Amino acid sequence: MGKRLKKMGIVPDLIVASKAKRAAQTAKHIAKELHYETDNIKWVEKLYHCSPSVFEEVIGELDKDVKTVFIVAHNPGITQFANELSHDFSIDNMPTCGVVGAHVHLDKWEEFETAKKQVFLFEYPKKHDHTE
Repeated sequence: MGKRLKKMGIVPDLIVASKAKRAAQTAKHIAKELHYETDNIKWVEKLYHCSPSVFEEVIGELDKDVKTVFIVAHNPGITQFANELSHDFSIDNMPTCGVVGAHVHLDKWEEFETAKKQVFLFEYPKKHDHTE
């Protein structure tokens, strides 16, 4: 997925990830593909099996200089969070290594919960298997 994101020109200012083994491995692999220094990944223990409100809390605490953030976490919370981003987007289950991207219209991250969001990306490893 890191290669696909790089090809699309989507690179993070910050990667925030759960400390759990698989999430940590995924975050490191994506970082490596995007030439993002793995030492700069922000490890957040409370992302482990959390509710959407915890994602919002973590995002609300981001520095104003961060424009693009990647969050690497787990189901079922990540699916619930993705489904709350927009009324125009709904998935049954976030696939392993799935990526949802949203444009968020805000001036500061503290406004995330009430900000207008538009999902522009939904990718996952097997999405293009029949064409690649």
